[in-house]
Amino acid sequence: MRRKISFAVATVAVAAVALTNPVVADAARRIGSGDIRNDSVRSKDVHNDTLRSKDIHDGSIKAKDLRIGAGSVSAYARVIATGVVPTLDAGRTKNVVSVTRVSTGVYCLELAAGVNRTVAVVAAPEGALGNASAQWTNDCGTNGIQVQTERLSVGGGGNLNSTVENSVSFHVLVP
Repeated sequence: MRRKISFAVATVAVAAVALTNPVVADAARRIGSGDIRNDSVRSKDVHNDTLRSKDIHDGSIKAKDLRIGAGSVSAYARVIATGVVPTLDAGRTKNVVSVTRVSTGVYCLELAAGVNRTVAVVAAPEGALGNASAQWTNDCGTNGIQVQTERLSVGGGGNLNSTVENSVSFHVLVP
């Protein structure tokens, strides 16, 4: 019995010293982004399904963050659709050679030779994630993919309405 009490007292004493030690207390604080060295977090450090759209800010993913040729993505692009003529963001585009608006809210992105357009293409709206939509709809051009953008709203009776429109910039990934 005496041995069990001594062990308990020793455990409490060690815990008290650890908690009052300034080094231990400092280490126990929350680690922020300023505490993490650039390029030190890898995909193995991030658990599946833990990152959300709110964790990724517009402009935070750059071309260097995507590994082309490593089996993950063969082409990607950021399409700026808010002007009269849609444009590709050169810093965040790889193996997409051009974009044209073929009708209201419908775009044709021509892919570089050798990129397979028959795989599942991922398209996502930029910024207004809650009220915009972008989706791959078809093939187009010589080796192109077609993307349609829409603005979403809630109408009478709570029905979800979508309007095809030109003002939705978007991102595409081609595996």
